[in-house]
Amino acid sequence: MTQEEITTTMTVKRSSTVEGRNGPQWALTVTWPWTIGLNTDSVWLEKSEYPHEPTPGTYPVAVEHRTVKNKKEGGQHDGSQPWMWNWRVVRFIGPQPTVSPQADRTEKRQTNGASTPATWEEQTVRGYDLGMAFNKAVDIVIAESARRTQAGEPEPIYISRIRQWRDMLLREVIMTTPAPPHWFYLHGVQQIQSTKTGVWGHVLEDKTVCVKESP
Repeated sequence: MTQEEITTTMTVKRSSTVEGRNGPQWALTVTWPWTIGLNTDSVWLEKSEYPHEPTPGTYPVAVEHRTVKNKKEGGQHDGSQPWMWNWRVVRFIGPQPTVSPQADRTEKRQTNGASTPATWEEQTVRGYDLGMAFNKAVDIVIAESARRTQAGEPEPIYISRIRQWRDMLLREVIMTTPAPPHWFYLHGVQQIQSTKTGVWGHVLEDKTVCVKESP
């Protein structure tokens, strides 16, 4: 398939360091102009090409198709819409991301009760993460309250329990480095696709195959 390059904007929410096939990479959580709702995508940049960590912000970029996304119910999208694709950054349009001079960030530093000061960018990202964690915790509370009502359980959900759910979501879900495509979370391994059947799966320790049709 011929790769078609387009120009657009990429909004970086947060980044982390991962080890890729060719060395260290930046693993970016991003959104695009076509991103729907609170969904995000993952983009990987080689540190050898981009030595400076992209800070949260919106960048003009040239991108191309990488792979078609899988449907939750199985199979793949038809690729007719931009959001159905995983994208690869070909280049940044204009200057590449660089580390802002320390002097430019000094006046923006806030502690927010932390033991060490945080940059404005770090505070912005943490606020976004906490907001997502809070929203998910509220969803859990609503679902759990409905379950208890149906089961006839009178015990209330205490605020300490809500805070626990929020903190668990923040530390174990939102702040965790995104897994690579076709990652099987139950066994903690990456799946491969059979060239004969097209089914995704991986080999277990006892040499049997674990099949997952919609990774």
